[in-house]
Amino acid sequence: MRKSLIVITCLVTLLPYSKVSAKGKTEQSLSEVVNSVINQSLDAKSLIMDKEISLSGAAYRYQEGFSGLKAINIEIQNLTKRSTLLGVESEANQLVYGYYKDGQSIKLQEDNLKVTEKEYRNIQEKYNEGLSAKGDVLRAKKGLREAELAVKSAKLKLDETTLQLNQKIGKELNAEHKIQILSEFSLLSSTEYDAEIMAKEMKDKHPSIVLIRKKLQEYKNILNRIDSLPNLDEAKYVKQLNGFEQQISNLTNKMDDAKTIAKEEELDKSKSGEEKIEIEAVHKKVSQEYNKARDEGSLSKVEEENYLKNISSFEKKIKNLTDKMDEADSEIQEAVAALGLWQNERVEVETAHEAVLKEYNKSLEEQRKAKLELKEYYANEIQKTEIELVKQERRLTSKVTQFATQFEVLRGQIKLAEEKVEEINTLYDQQKELYDFGEIIFLDVQKSQQSGLADQMELANYQLDYQILKEEFILFKNGYIM
Repeated sequence: MRKSLIVITCLVTLLPYSKVSAKGKTEQSLSEVVNSVINQSLDAKSLIMDKEISLSGAAYRYQEGFSGLKAINIEIQNLTKRSTLLGVESEANQLVYGYYKDGQSIKLQEDNLKVTEKEYRNIQEKYNEGLSAKGDVLRAKKGLREAELAVKSAKLKLDETTLQLNQKIGKELNAEHKIQILSEFSLLSSTEYDAEIMAKEMKDKHPSIVLIRKKLQEYKNILNRIDSLPNLDEAKYVKQLNGFEQQISNLTNKMDDAKTIAKEEELDKSKSGEEKIEIEAVHKKVSQEYNKARDEGSLSKVEEENYLKNISSFEKKIKNLTDKMDEADSEIQEAVAALGLWQNERVEVETAHEAVLKEYNKSLEEQRKAKLELKEYYANEIQKTEIELVKQERRLTSKVTQFATQFEVLRGQIKLAEEKVEEINTLYDQQKELYDFGEIIFLDVQKSQQSGLADQMELANYQLDYQILKEEFILFKNGYIM
C-alpha cells in the first residue's frame, strides 16, 4: 500500500510539470494520461458496449429454442448459490476461529496468572526473609490482580463469542465447545501460493472463468447458426385467428340473445303498464263509489264488505303488476349491461384478431428482422462477455496477488513473533536471575513477563490469521471471491 501511495503521489506531482522529464521518456500532460487510462479502461468499454438492443417477439421466440443458453443460465444460478454457501462457510470460519482465538487467549492469560501467582509468592517469601522491598511486594500484588482481571476479561470475551456461535448453530446459549485447530500448525511453501503459478491456474480452472468461457462459446455458436434458423410455424397464427373468430361469433350470439331478452322484457313491461293503468282506473272509480255510499250511509254491511273486497283485490293486482314491471326493468338493465360488456369484449377480440392478422401477413418480414436483431444482439453479447472474461481474469490475478502478499506478510510476522517469543523468554529467565542477585528491581522482571505474554498472544493471533487465510484460500480456489 505504501508503494502505491508513493507512486500515485509522484504521478500527481510530476505530470503538471511535464517539461521536466527523464531522458528518453515521452512527455505527456495530465489530461493525456487520464484519456489514455479511460481509453484502456474495461469499465469504460463495458459502458460503451452496454447498449440496449430491443428484440421483437419473433426474436424472443427464437431465443426460447436456445437450450444451451438455458443450461448455462442454470449453471450461473448454481454457481451463485454455491458462492453464497461458500460465503456462509467463510463467515463460519471467521466465527469458529474467533471462538478458538478467545479460548487460546484465556489459556495464555491463565498460564500468565499461574506464573504471576508464583512470582508473587516468591516475592512475599523474600520480603519475609528481608531480601525484598515492600514496593516489590505491592507491585507483584498489583500484577497479580491485573492478571486475574485479564483472565476474567478474556472469559467475558469468550462468553460473548460463545453466545454468537451458539445462536448460529442452534445450540443452547451457554453451550461450550472444544475445538482443536492448530494441533499441527504449518506454513505453506511459497510455491503453493505463487502469484504467477496460481494466476495461470485460476485463469484455467476457476469455476467463474470456466462458466464465462462456456457462455462466450455458446454465444458464438448461436451467432453462427442464426441464418439457418427455420421460419416460425405459421399454423400458430391460423389457430389464433380461428380462435378469435369463434369468440367473435359466440359474443355476437350472446349480444343477440341479450337484445332479444331486452325487447321481450320491454314488451312485457309495456303490457303490464297498460294493464296497471286500466286496473288503477277501475280501482279509483270503485273507491269513489264506496266513499260516496259510505258518506251517505246507504251501504249495507254486505255491500261494504263487497266494496272492500274488490278494492283489496285491485290493490293486489296493482302491486303484482308493479312488481312485474320492476322485475322487467331489472332484466332489461341486466341485459343492457351484459350487452355493453360483450360489445366491449367483442371490440377487444376484434382488435386482437386484426392485430394477429397483420402480424400473420408480416410474419416473414418480421422473421427476417428478428434474425438481424439476434445477430446484432449476440455480436454485442460476445464483445461484452470477452470484456467480462478479461475483467474476471484480472480480478482473479489481483486476488491471487493479494493472497500471495498476505501469506508472505504473515509468514514474516510469524517468524519475527517466534523470534521475539524466544528472545523474551530468554530475557525473562535472565532477569529473574539478576533480580535474585539484587542487580535489578522487580519492575524490570514484570515488564519482561508482560512483554512475553504480549508476544505470545501476538504469535498466536498471527498463526490463527494465517490459518484463516489458508481456509479462505481454499474457498477462493473452489469458486468463492470475497
